[in-house]
Parts: sequence; C-alpha cells; structure tokens
Amino acid sequence: MIRKELYFLILPFLVHSNSSEGQAIIMNPDIQHEQLMEVQPMAVRIAKCDGDGHLYYISFNGDVYRIDQEPGLPATDALIATEADHGINYLQGLAISDSTIYLSGNYKEAGVPGHGIVARGQLQVNGTWLWSNLMTTEPYASSAHLFDHAFSGLCLNPAKDSIIVCSGSRTDHGEVQVSGGMFPGYREVPLTSSIFRLPVTANNLILQNDS
Repeated sequence: MIRKELYFLILPFLVHSNSSEGQAIIMNPDIQHEQLMEVQPMAVRIAKCDGDGHLYYISFNGDVYRIDQEPGLPATDALIATEADHGINYLQGLAISDSTIYLSGNYKEAGVPGHGIVARGQLQVNGTWLWSNLMTTEPYASSAHLFDHAFSGLCLNPAKDSIIVCSGSRTDHGEVQVSGGMFPGYREVPLTSSIFRLPVTANNLILQNDS
C-alpha cells in the first residue's frame, strides 16, 4: 500500500467551533485523517522540509514556526524566525526545497508606499536558519487594508532553478483604492496583478515598478 500524507491548516474563522459542522468530513473511506495540533493565530501556509524532515508553517504577521513531535508525545511548535529576520510583516507565501525556505510577502506600514519581498532561509548544520534577501521591489502604491492581495504566494518551477511568485490585486475587486488619499485614481500598478519568475540564486534583486 502506498502511503501519502497531506497537511492542511484549518483556519478557525472558516469553521463553526460550536457544532459538528466545523469537523472535516472524509468522502473517501480509504483516506484517514487526524488532528496534529492547534497552530498559532493567523497561520496561512504549511510545508514540509526534506532537509530535516520537519513541518513548517507561517503566520500572516511574519512568524515562521517549526513543528516538533517526538514519538508518543504531542506535537509542539517552535518559533524559528520573525519579521526581524526576513523583513516581511505581511507574510503570505511559503515554499521549501530541500533545505531552503522561500518566503514571499510585503513590508507595509501606514502612510507610506509598501514593497514586495522574497526572502530565503538556508538550514545550517547546527539546525539554525541563515536568512537572506532574494528580491525586493521598488516602493509602490500598496493599500492600507486587508483587501490588498500583495505578494501572496510562490512556488518553484519543476527544475527548481526559478521561483514563480504571484503579486495580487491591490484592491478587492479592481476598484479605485486611494489609500487615505495617497494614490488618487489608482487601481493597479505594474507590480500588482502580475506573476514573476525569479532565479533562486538571486541576491538583493530589485524589481522595478515598470511594465
């Protein structure tokens, strides 16, 4: 029998916590499921690292966690990185290849244009992670609300020599978003509603806001 494992984050605001309606329902009798653990608030992505065999997940505010589980004991999580390590405080994308973690997101603060970031963490022999910047965009007209989709997801191409990263709409449905009057008449800009391909070997690449 071939055993395959899939890991999901069940976000609490998507389920009913006070009834059985919030429980996962398996439609295929050949599939079994179990709860591994409850994750930290605002968790958004999960992936497995082949380098050390651990699961990792990220939260929207920039935190990166490793999931630890000894045989016969409950799973726990350990914080391994924060915004201070990789520079992203609006974190949405996670991919892991061998012993390298790739993150995508934005740095945003009220009253100024934000910028997109792709960061890279490399597993060291002592079990720590060395973080570096792969790409930063020029500042662009980001929005000061959660409907700004920002740099929201990434994956590696089959050859694992490039990263494909998505920059979503800066609005909810393509409407004008002036963001407190800073960007009158703006909908999209060249760095939004786009998909980019970046070499995995890049260091401190600057992506211009120019189509």
